[in-house]
Amino acid sequence: MVIAPLTGNSMSKFANAQTDSPVLMAAKATLRNGSPVVLGISTNDGLGLNLQNIAKLIVAKIFILFLSVRMIR
Repeated sequence: MVIAPLTGNSMSKFANAQTDSPVLMAAKATLRNGSPVVLGISTNDGLGLNLQNIAKLIVAKIFILFLSVRMIR
């Protein structure tokens, strides 16, 4: 499963197991079934403030891509 673009807010919720949207519920189910989840993180300059959440996702062995705004357009 690929989630792109993933906002900083959704990344925070996913890292802290708050699956309150259909996309995050599907990602949680995908991980539970042993399939990979790839996250394409696209956020503003506040990305550095999300370092703790990024670390949680890396420890959980979830593959993370960092997308620039130019790549999305």
